[in-house]
Amino acid sequence: MELNHGGSGGPAVRLEPPVKRPIQTRGREARQRVEVGAYSLFAGKRPEGITVRELLGHANTSPGFIKSHYDNIDRLVEVAVAGRSGKVIGQILGLPPSRGTPRQRIAKAARHAAAVVATSDYRELLMVCLREPDRWKAVLDSLASALRTCAKAALEDEHAPIFAHEAALAAFSDELHMRLALRPLLTRQDPLPAEIADAAGRAAAELLKGIFQP
Repeated sequence: MELNHGGSGGPAVRLEPPVKRPIQTRGREARQRVEVGAYSLFAGKRPEGITVRELLGHANTSPGFIKSHYDNIDRLVEVAVAGRSGKVIGQILGLPPSRGTPRQRIAKAARHAAAVVATSDYRELLMVCLREPDRWKAVLDSLASALRTCAKAALEDEHAPIFAHEAALAAFSDELHMRLALRPLLTRQDPLPAEIADAAGRAAAELLKGIFQP
């Protein structure tokens, strides 16, 4: 605490020192904060536009922390994109087990996958990947693979297993991806509930065309 004497003859005024947030440089929480901040910046601009100063403002950490954990910003961005990809893929694969006819199970899987693909998280990740498709090809492939896996999960039945042709699985994935992610990205408009339902119905119909029992 300091005293400000306020000029000649003025009363002394006590000034409290400015409060500074402690720099967080340890632990998983600090890494998560840095990676979320890096992803947010990267999604909004080209990677060369991200500076350490901006990251420090987003993550409340130190330059040494970034250097010691990620070596450089480029590597940090890769870790951040992988983290967001894992989150989105986890949501796609989070289809709860269900009962019913194959048609009913497929419809439920389509609605579940459509709800994830229609989110801003999915579209933002797609936007990031499409800016540099060669760099992020593995992420794009993982998203498509997760949608196909979600479709396969709807067909699992220990009593009467059902299979689907790869073309039908790909069509299921493409319908959702194109209608609920790529098109809204181009139009810059969120998909409406009716559009989400329509895409889910189309994806389910494509999958139904290609199912078979051995």
